[in-house]
Amino acid sequence: MPAGHPDFLQRICRAAEEAGADRISVTDTVGIMMPQGMYRLVKTGVEAGADQIHVSIDGIGERVGLPSLAEATMALLLRGARLEVRTEMLCELSQFVSSYTGIPTPEFKPIVGRNAFRHKSGMHIAAILRDPRTYEPFDPKTIGQRRRVVFGECSGKHAAAFLLDSLGVRITPEEAERVARRLKVLRRGDLFELELA
Repeated sequence: MPAGHPDFLQRICRAAEEAGADRISVTDTVGIMMPQGMYRLVKTGVEAGADQIHVSIDGIGERVGLPSLAEATMALLLRGARLEVRTEMLCELSQFVSSYTGIPTPEFKPIVGRNAFRHKSGMHIAAILRDPRTYEPFDPKTIGQRRRVVFGECSGKHAAAFLLDSLGVRITPEEAERVARRLKVLRRGDLFELELA
């Protein structure tokens, strides 16, 4: 029976338990398992199931396969798990580790990346202004992030109206449409972004 076979894992776990082990760690050292595969493996090999997982900050580790603390935490919390984690520090922790290791947090990293709560397209901005839950499964403040709205060539009439309203200027829907068209021709790319409270 090969070492990777679930029956082999079960035998090893039973032997470890009989020898007095109170913890058994099942790892994916090479990082090739899908979450459902790991779930089935743990369910098959460990009678009571997993009660803890190994994570790292932004997935940084000596090898691969360690899930990100922020991603694992928020995924579990969204599914109703009870955790003792100060989620409001997740973004700050990621930035601290980045500054200490010299490994930058990718802008597109889920949860803690700069772009995780940055909205640019007209459709996204319109939806976010109506109901943030459309594109944000939780409030960015929960993890120490901020919602950002980018204005530029991708902005639509809702973004234009919101921008001017933020500056104290009220405009009609027709004027908002004209402002949005003008934003598109003023410059290719982003003009600026606004952090929302």
